[in-house]
Formats: sequence, C-alpha cells, structure tokens
Amino acid sequence: MADRTGSGKTVSNVIIESQNSDHEEDDQLVVEAAPQISEMSETEMVPAMELEDSEKHGGLVQRILETKKDYGKLQQPPKPGEEEKSFVFESSWKEEKDIVSKEIEKLRVSIQTLGKSALPLGKSMDYIQEDVEAMQNELQLWHMENKQHAEALQKEQRAVEPLKAELAELEQMIKDQQDKICAVKAKILKNEEKIQKMVYSINLTSRR
Repeated sequence: MADRTGSGKTVSNVIIESQNSDHEEDDQLVVEAAPQISEMSETEMVPAMELEDSEKHGGLVQRILETKKDYGKLQQPPKPGEEEKSFVFESSWKEEKDIVSKEIEKLRVSIQTLGKSALPLGKSMDYIQEDVEAMQNELQLWHMENKQHAEALQKEQRAVEPLKAELAELEQMIKDQQDKICAVKAKILKNEEKIQKMVYSINLTSRR
C-alpha cells in the first residue's frame, strides 16, 4: 500500500506488479488507483496537528476527547488474537462512556439549577438602580442636614463667645471680691484682738 502524507492533496496512482498463475506466461501490470483522502474513514486519517496538552482542557472535556479517540479505535477491525483484548477494551470504553454521560447529565442539571437561581437575581437587578438612586438621594439629604446643623452650631458658638468672656470677667470680679472680704475679715479679727487687749489693760488699771 502506498504511503499517505498529511497534506490534503490527492495521492498519485501507484503501479503494482502482480503475477498471474504459472499457466500464464506474461506478467501483467495492474494500475490501482489509490483511495482519495476524502473517502477514507476518520479513524484512518492521520491528524495534521496534535491536540493541545491535557492541562489546557477541563477534566470533563479531556475525558470526552479520550473517549472519542477510544471509540475510533473500536471502529477498526480487530487483528487476529486481539478479539479478547478488544472485548475488554470495549467494555472499558462503555464504562467510561457511561461515566462521561453521567457527568454531562450532572453538568446539565447544574446549569439548569444555576439558571433557575439566577432568574430571581436577574429580576431583582431591575430594582437595584431605583434603590441606588433612592439611597443617593437620602444620602444627599443627610449631607445637607448635617451641613445645616454644623452651620447652626458655629452660629451658636459665635453668639456664646461674648457671653463666655463676660462670664470669665464676672468670675474674676467675684474672686476679687472674695479676696477683699477675706482681707476685711482678717483686719476685723486683728482689731478685735487689739480691743480685747485694751479692755484687759483697762481692767487691770481699774483694779489697782
């Protein structure tokens, strides 16, 4: 059989020399047209490019690719002595196919569940913009109210400043008066002491 390259061009015809039986004297040349690549089965074609590394595929995709490759091998007729091996391989492939089918079903159910869960979220998204606008308006109102209270507080503080100064002055006056009162009391005590001494000396003089 002629060698097949990986290109998409038609393979040239191959001349095969075949001999007839001993009863025929002359050799005959038989021209056999090589099969077109388009007529070949997919399992007989050599891929022009290799698949990407398994690390670039997800676990499920990689398993599907491997299962497809194994299925292609099953389509080839078994060689002599490999029927038992082919039977074991086919059983393994069917088991692998069942596992992949179950995983695909699980994935489908998960996607449906996700879609059902996302539906209420999608409906609630319609009201998010309204809620955001309402919260922004409320926040702006709070900022305005806070600004008004801050201005009122500053106004009250400016009005209280003179009163604070007057209060401090009055407190100082009270303190001065208290100091004067204490001084007068001390003077009175000294005068009383002097008076008592004078009275005592007068009494002594009168007794003599």
